[in-house]
Amino acid sequence: MTVDIKTGYEAVDYQEVARVEQLKPLELELRKCESMVDGIVSELEYMISRETALRDTNGAAAAADLAGGPRPQALTCGLPPCVPRGSVQSRPTTASSGSAS
Repeated sequence: MTVDIKTGYEAVDYQEVARVEQLKPLELELRKCESMVDGIVSELEYMISRETALRDTNGAAAAADLAGGPRPQALTCGLPPCVPRGSVQSRPTTASSGSAS
């Protein structure tokens, strides 16, 4: 069993529209084109709103990373977040030569 769901201009029975409104074939084609353009404009407006929302979300995340200082970078490279950069120093090595002064 298959279900075919149509939306937008595909869902309209244009033969019925032409009969009720007594449209000529050219007028009917213009009506179809107008419906398609309305659907395209609607989808474009939706995509623009989604792009704006995602850009705002991404900008807020970037601002939070900048405000966090070295902490976000430390988390991404595996260092503990409580250790600031530059405070980790290597221990001096002592060489025991066996001679006592």
